[in-house]
Amino acid sequence: MINYGNDLFKGTAWYYSRYRPLYPASMIRYLIDKFSFDGKGQMLDLGCGTGQLAFRLSDWFEKIIGIDNEPEMIQEAIRLEKEYLLENLEWFNGDLESFRKKFNNHLFRFVTIAKAFHWMDREKTLDMLYEMIAHGGGIAIIDNYSTNKELLPWQLKIQQVVEQWYGKKRRAGNTTYSHPTVSYEEIILNSKFKLEMYKPF
Repeated sequence: MINYGNDLFKGTAWYYSRYRPLYPASMIRYLIDKFSFDGKGQMLDLGCGTGQLAFRLSDWFEKIIGIDNEPEMIQEAIRLEKEYLLENLEWFNGDLESFRKKFNNHLFRFVTIAKAFHWMDREKTLDMLYEMIAHGGGIAIIDNYSTNKELLPWQLKIQQVVEQWYGKKRRAGNTTYSHPTVSYEEIILNSKFKLEMYKPF
């Protein structure tokens, strides 16, 4: 696992909460139907950022816990929770391992990892989560990344501009970042979880 340092997302929470694209309503509806959410049980949003996905699902659980390593993300999530007048969310600043050490009796009906799995020790994360999910529950890894995905023309142009100013290596915290070379599908197939794919959007 690469150590990116403590400042990987420092200064970005304000922009995340205002400009990160919303998750499609069709995806939210699919999750609700697929896992038969009924307002009961607990959900875990791992790598929650400023809470956009947790807020969208807050009506469907008794409690949602959001975990993120960046203090500013958690602070912004708390601010937004108060603004939206929500009361069934809790936030934890840290990683999954530190959360388990502090609260080792939590069982979750559902876990989400939205556009954050690539920053994690993926195999270890799935191994830990398997013991934290209640019988009949599940996990949704939400991302549009693929190891074989070709960049669109506008994405190539942005990449050229970034490389012009920052070089070919992508800076990330106190080191550089490279996309995973093993697909999420392969990682899940090698875990204790059963893989199901959904790609409508």
